[in-house]
Amino acid sequence: MRSIIRSILSITVATTLGSSVAHGALVAPETINRQKTMTKSYKLKNRIPVTYREVPGSSILSVSVSFSTGLKDQPKGRKVLGRWLTSAMTIASKEYSKDKVYAVREKFAIDLNCSAGVEITTCDVGTLNEYWKDALALFSSLVIRPTFPEADANIVKDRLVSQLKRIPQAPDDYINEIVNRAFYPADHPFRLDYTDALAELESLTIKDLKEAHAQLINSNNMRIVVVGSYPSKDMIKQLDTAFGDIAAASVKPVEVPLPRNDKSKAYIFEHREIPTAYIRLKFNAPSAIDAAAPTSRLLFEILSEELWEEIRTKQSLSYSVYAATTQYSRGIGALSATTSKPRETLAALATVIQKVKTKTYTPEEIEEYKRTFATSYYRGQETHDHLADSIVSGLFYFGSTDPLYELPKRLDEVTPADIRKLANQILTQMTIGVLYDRKKFEDDWAKQLLESI
Repeated sequence: MRSIIRSILSITVATTLGSSVAHGALVAPETINRQKTMTKSYKLKNRIPVTYREVPGSSILSVSVSFSTGLKDQPKGRKVLGRWLTSAMTIASKEYSKDKVYAVREKFAIDLNCSAGVEITTCDVGTLNEYWKDALALFSSLVIRPTFPEADANIVKDRLVSQLKRIPQAPDDYINEIVNRAFYPADHPFRLDYTDALAELESLTIKDLKEAHAQLINSNNMRIVVVGSYPSKDMIKQLDTAFGDIAAASVKPVEVPLPRNDKSKAYIFEHREIPTAYIRLKFNAPSAIDAAAPTSRLLFEILSEELWEEIRTKQSLSYSVYAATTQYSRGIGALSATTSKPRETLAALATVIQKVKTKTYTPEEIEEYKRTFATSYYRGQETHDHLADSIVSGLFYFGSTDPLYELPKRLDEVTPADIRKLANQILTQMTIGVLYDRKKFEDDWAKQLLESI
């Protein structure tokens, strides 16, 4: 079934990404050049960079204010603060009471939210062009001058506590917590256990919230991305009025080390009397800025396909099996499966890993995977807000939109030999976590998998 889907998607991308696809190129050079032409760079009076991606004829406007700070930048004891902060920022501000915020958002159909990630914090607003001035006034006020009403901010905190407490009740989420305990050292910038987050929230106060916000609002730490069709001269002038007076402060980036590959801690098991075993493997993979990043994206497409074919289709061992990679300043790879037959599934995982490391895929096979990826790549930019998110990420890691736009071109250059080489580099030292009934599982099953790779 997934092979059929890949074929359908290949046809789709061949008919939508330019005539040059039929002649060998994954994406027409004209497509990439047009993206670059429609992207302009500006600076506000306080040097905040503004990237404006035009979408001709659009009546919708999406604006993202991003901060080069996230979970990794917070010290131990305050790592969960970003999640509380971004949820509480949109309650009320100096100029807008809670009721007025609601009324303005409803009247002008304003989509507004803030979120804290591992390395980037963003506040986004979406509206129609005709409502932009009203939306900007509300948006900038909430971003720069939130008031954090104590009762409401504590309700947000209580909701966050409730979400964290529910994590062990969702095995799909909880297995990630389990494997992270072994994969990341306790002091790693990317690590935050839900138990640690709960303990932090108990001691954090509104004062901490306000201090974190004061540190966040720093022109040296900010970027603005605009996606839509709006007179650029007017847009920059309005953004300058809204954000141009934010002061600058020094920024000390946090270095992120590679997780250590400690073989003595490569396997972790947690008992739960459940009929389904949840298995997750994690390992180091290329980062966003690694030269092998496009190859890695393609490799994980292949891994997902091979896992599905072997474990789901051929052996019917799992109803959920996949491979995924996250590309931050450090890259993370993961293989996941849920099964009632963990022994057989672990053996099948080992078979697939070995196959991908030893097989030389044909150019035709690789081409299908490339076209599938190109389709998902452009689908991820179909809406203004998703396109803005992609640009924000590209700017954070590269300082330019060119690598984002040129990704399909770089993917086009990946060869079967590149896939095999990378597979043998990264599908080696892994950490495995298992959540299952102790009486039904033997540790040697997991250890045999680790030894086989």
